[in-house]
Amino acid sequence: MQPRDHHYIFGHLVLRNMFLSEPERFLAHLQREGTKFLDGIWQRIGQDLPKKKVLPPTGLAYDLQVEPDSVLAIVRLPPATEIAEAMLVGCHLRRFPPEEKAAAGPFPRFFTLEYGVCEDLQTPRTVFCEWTSLGAHVNYGDGPPAEFAAFAAAIRERVGASSHLLH
Repeated sequence: MQPRDHHYIFGHLVLRNMFLSEPERFLAHLQREGTKFLDGIWQRIGQDLPKKKVLPPTGLAYDLQVEPDSVLAIVRLPPATEIAEAMLVGCHLRRFPPEEKAAAGPFPRFFTLEYGVCEDLQTPRTVFCEWTSLGAHVNYGDGPPAEFAAFAAAIRERVGASSHLLH
C-alpha cells in the first residue's frame, strides 16, 4: 500500500520544506503556537485534498528540547498505518556562537521515523531516515521505538556522529 496523501504531505513535504527553508521561523512559530500551529498546517493540507483523503489530526503533538548548542523539535503525527508514513519527525537546528553564526549560517537537519515492516511483510518496525536540504532521502535502517525520548536520542547520536555534511 502507498502512504496516505494527507499523512505523507504533512510529514515528508510540508514540515520538511517549512523547516529546512526557514528553520528559526518554523521553531519560533512552534514554540509560540504549539499544537495550534501544527493543527493549522494539517487543516490547510486537508483543504486541498479530496474529502475522502482527509484525515483527522488525532494524536498530533510535539516536544521541544532546547540545549545551549541546539534546538530539537519532535512532532508526533497521527498514527501511521502504511509503509513510509512518518510516526515522528525531528527538526534539529545547530546553534552557533554569534561570532560564528554569519560564517556558518543555520544548520538544519530534518529526520523522520517511519513505519515499516520486517521481511515477513507483517511484523512492524521503525525506519530512521533523514531528508537533506538538497532533497535526498537517506535511510539509516532500523530505528528506535516511536517515542519522543528514544527518537531524540537517535537524532542526537546521528548529529554527533556526522563527520561530514550531507547538505
